[in-house]
Amino acid sequence: MGDIVMGQLGKGLDALLSKGIEKHSFAGKNQSEVKQKAVVEPENLSAMDLVYAVYAEDGEPLVGSPTAGFAYFDESTDTLVVVNADAKKVMHLSLDSIMANEAMDVAKGLGASFMIYGGEVVCSLKGISQAGSSYPEAAMRAILASLRLEKSERVDEECTRK
Repeated sequence: MGDIVMGQLGKGLDALLSKGIEKHSFAGKNQSEVKQKAVVEPENLSAMDLVYAVYAEDGEPLVGSPTAGFAYFDESTDTLVVVNADAKKVMHLSLDSIMANEAMDVAKGLGASFMIYGGEVVCSLKGISQAGSSYPEAAMRAILASLRLEKSERVDEECTRK
């Protein structure tokens, strides 16, 4: 952990050990929402709940929960930090992995076809064609366009039923 994170943890631990702070500052929440929630004493928190509470108390914008794991972005190191009690439940997917493996597998499963046109790759999928600089990029563009079309058609269908 960086010095900034350790400083934040220290402040949060001080707050927790002093039996809490009267004013709570949670990013994205208004004060009336925060005051309605019960504050659990530190000695009654599990390890994950305790770590989550420290970060939340310090005002870190968090995604997730103490039971499922959570993440925050450390701007000082330009790093996404994921906290989970079980490292086996944390999966890292790089952009390259998603583009090269996931996109191509999904496109294949959906019956996509590819062609080269004018120096670009064109992926045709369910009547939709999208161009990209590589096969995976064209596939991802076509998958997104297809998902959006399907969603739009579902909304249109629901509106006509009403």
